Amino acid sequence: MPLRQPIVTVLGHVDVGKTLLLDKIRGTAVMAREVGAMTA
Repeated sequence: MPLRQPIVTVLGHVDVGKTLLLDKIRGTAVMAREVGAMTA
C-alpha cells in the first residue's frame, strides 16, 4: 500500500490565528490577500 499525505482538520470559528497557522504550515500567504487581514 502506498504512503499517503496526512489529512489535517482545523475546526473552529473564522479567525486570524488558524489562517496564520495554516499559512505557515503550507508556506502560503492567504492572509496577505484578504481585506483587513481577516479571512472568511
